[in-house]
Amino acid sequence: MGGPDGGADAPEPKVEPIFRQDSYGYRRGKSALDAVWACWMRCWRKDWVIDMDIRAFFDSVPHDPVFRAVAHHISRISGGSSCMYGGG
Repeated sequence: MGGPDGGADAPEPKVEPIFRQDSYGYRRGKSALDAVWACWMRCWRKDWVIDMDIRAFFDSVPHDPVFRAVAHHISRISGGSSCMYGGG
């Protein structure tokens, strides 16, 4: 994300506040190992576990609301212009 040098035009500082603290996907400074560590730590705090198979989950998510949300945040960051989903 951001400019080639990660400079002032990088969107991370502007969108970081909307992410949950325990979101690890595609975030600078967070890795898959961080997510595994967080899961491991939670397993010691709780005496229950939820096991899910989300292999096809994103195939069933309605994409229009997701695209609108992304376009909204891109538009907010870029000052009103967006190349996604019919943005201005």
